[in-house]
Amino acid sequence: MPIRLSKDSKSNKITPQNRKISFKAPSDPGSYEFVVYQFGLGKEMLGLPMVDNSFRMTIGVE
Repeated sequence: MPIRLSKDSKSNKITPQNRKISFKAPSDPGSYEFVVYQFGLGKEMLGLPMVDNSFRMTIGVE
């Protein structure tokens, strides 16, 4: 799933970079919400403009 997207300053196109998210589910039944986000070096250090992306994920444990 795309976590952080790089943007080509010449074409203005965004390229997803796919990564895996792994976590250990709680053993108690219920609904759990996670906020997934990523941060990195500033664009002045990378030489590329970046678009940050974050999302919420809810899992149900029975």
